[in-house]
Amino acid sequence: MTIQSNPRVYLDVAVEQDKPKTMVFQLFADLVPKTVENFRALCTGEKGYDANGVRLCYKNTKILKIIPGFAIHCGDIENNDGTGGVSIYGAQFEDEKFALKHVRAGLLSMVSSGPNSNQSQFYILLNPAPQLDGKQVVFGCIEEGLQVLRWLEKLEIADQDRPLRPVTIVSCGELGKSKRSEPLPNSKQSMEQQKTTQGEKGESRERRRRRKRSSSSPSDSASDNGKLDSYSEESERHRKRTSRRGASRDKNRKSRHERGNSSPSVSPPGSHRNGSRRSSPPYARHKETRPSPKNLMYKEEEEAAFVMSPKLKWNQEWMLCHALQQVIISAISIDSYSIPLRIHWVTCFTKCN
Repeated sequence: MTIQSNPRVYLDVAVEQDKPKTMVFQLFADLVPKTVENFRALCTGEKGYDANGVRLCYKNTKILKIIPGFAIHCGDIENNDGTGGVSIYGAQFEDEKFALKHVRAGLLSMVSSGPNSNQSQFYILLNPAPQLDGKQVVFGCIEEGLQVLRWLEKLEIADQDRPLRPVTIVSCGELGKSKRSEPLPNSKQSMEQQKTTQGEKGESRERRRRRKRSSSSPSDSASDNGKLDSYSEESERHRKRTSRRGASRDKNRKSRHERGNSSPSVSPPGSHRNGSRRSSPPYARHKETRPSPKNLMYKEEEEAAFVMSPKLKWNQEWMLCHALQQVIISAISIDSYSIPLRIHWVTCFTKCN
């Protein structure tokens, strides 16, 4: 497929005196050159005026209808109300070809009242419109400004789908040409390319099948033998690796045992840098340490704290006398108390107090 350059045009639309918003379109000159040239020339205004004094340009024309879910209708350069329109070729020109279908939003399509009745009016699709296929010519698509298209769709409309506030094409013209290396969907080029790609895929599948058949020849036994040899070699390597690992583990275990039974090496003082800790010998880990003078002082203070004071000793004697009193009272009734026993008990209680 040859790469052809397509013209790019822009339309600046504005609501009354608001700031204009821009939409950029690519025109399919490689598919419908005559229709594209009509639209491009009407965007630039390079043709001036026709024989009836109508200016051949879209500038300062109104957007005629906004039909939600369908399309935006504009391009009446003659009466600016949807009842007229002319082309650069005359009043009308014939349908070129219906190479593309109305499959997505943003496509440009000519407005016609019947076969071979194209002039300046056009649609900008808001959604796919299959009902227009084979009746109206698709000649371009939007490149930039799809959000502007959605903004136009949300504007308030009055009777007969006309905008409540006038929307005008305040400026239009041509931009630099763009190169399209990929065909559009549903075009003849895209269909041809799909056929070629499908043929290439079929050929590649056939090659793979042949390769598999050739690989499944008598040489399969040799390949199986090669697989067995490779498997045996791999198992031998695995056995050697595991034996080496076991030997290294035994060696490390033996070296640790020897280090544990050997006498500790005493390094001279100051040989350890940066105050690093020296490894203590095994027998020194559980050796009892001598108490320091500070610990002895604390121990003496604790022992002195438990020396019985005189007051504590008197309290113990009084408690003993009270216990004796309870025992005697439980053993002898109060009526059998004799005077000497009472005197003795009072004497003992007085001593305790």
